[in-house]
Amino acid sequence: MAASSAAASSLPDSTDIGARVDAVDERRLMAHVERLAASPRDNTDSGRAAQAAADYSAQQLRNYGVEVNTIPVQAEGIELPVVWTEIGGQRCPGTATYVLVGHYDTVPGSPGADDNASGTAAVLETARVLAKAGLPISVTLAVLPFEEPGPPFRGALALLSALQTGETGRRVLGAVSAEMVGFSSPELVDGERQDVLYLLGYQGAETLVTTFAAASDRWGAGNVVARTVPADNPFIWRSDHAAFHDAGIPAAMATDGGETRNPNYHKDSDRPDTLSPAFLAEATRTFVGGLAALSARSAPPSAPSTGRSPAATNSPCQGPTG
Repeated sequence: MAASSAAASSLPDSTDIGARVDAVDERRLMAHVERLAASPRDNTDSGRAAQAAADYSAQQLRNYGVEVNTIPVQAEGIELPVVWTEIGGQRCPGTATYVLVGHYDTVPGSPGADDNASGTAAVLETARVLAKAGLPISVTLAVLPFEEPGPPFRGALALLSALQTGETGRRVLGAVSAEMVGFSSPELVDGERQDVLYLLGYQGAETLVTTFAAASDRWGAGNVVARTVPADNPFIWRSDHAAFHDAGIPAAMATDGGETRNPNYHKDSDRPDTLSPAFLAEATRTFVGGLAALSARSAPPSAPSTGRSPAATNSPCQGPTG
C-alpha cells in the first residue's frame, strides 16, 4: 500500500522533526558500517567479533549521552548481549514505547555490510539524532544478537521480555526491524524499482508502516513502499520483528529487499563498498521521521489481527495488561 492520506494528514506539523531528519549524517553511517563489517560476526570464533560489534555499539551510544542497557543472551553455545537504550518518554515515562532494532550478527564467512551492519548503523545514528529530542512517548533503540540462526529470534525475545516485565513494564506500541537497508540499484527488476525502502508489516500494522511512508514523503525522499502481508508470508517472517508480532504487537520489517535485490546476500562480497551511502542515509531519515511522528501522535497504531488478545489500545500510556 502507499502512504495513506489519513496517515499523512495525521503527521504532526513539526519543524523540529524535519530538523532532526536533516541531522542524519551519511558519513557517520558509513563509518559505522566500515567498522562493523571489518570481519564476519558469527559464532565460529566463540563470538569474539560479534562481541566486539556489541561493545562498539554500546560505546557509540554512551558517546551520545544516553543510558546504555545490556541483556545477556545465550544461544549457539555462546553468550552475546542485547545492547539497548530508551530515549524520551515525557508524556508516558516508563509505560509505553516504540521499538527499532537491528541485528549485528552475520552468517559465517560474510562481513555483512548490508546484512546487517547497515541496520545496526541506522539504529545507532537514529539514537544520536533523537537523543535530545524530548520525545513525548519513548523510543527504544536496540542492536541484537542471534538473528541469523532464525526463530525464535532470541535477542528480540530477550529485549521484549525486558521491556514488558519489571516494576515499570512498558506497553510496546509498535516494533520495526532494520533488516538490510543499505543496497540500491537504478535498475528495474520485473517492473519493480530497486531504489525503494520496503516497510513490510503484518496485517493489522497498517498505521505503523504507512506512518513511516508518510514521514518519508514529508521530510525525506518519498522512496518508501509500505505494504502489509499475511503472517504466513515466508519473506516477512525472517527477522527480529517476528518476535514482537507473535506477542500481539504491531510489527514490520524495513528492508532493501534482501537477496531479491542484493547479489551479495550472505556472501564474502557483502562489503561496505557495495552499498549506497545515500540510500542508507535516506532509510535512516525515514526511521527518525517515522519514530518521531509516532511518538508525537495522540494514539498508538491499532493492534494486529493475530488471533491473540493484544493489549488494549484506548490509551498510549496504558501499561501491559493480562
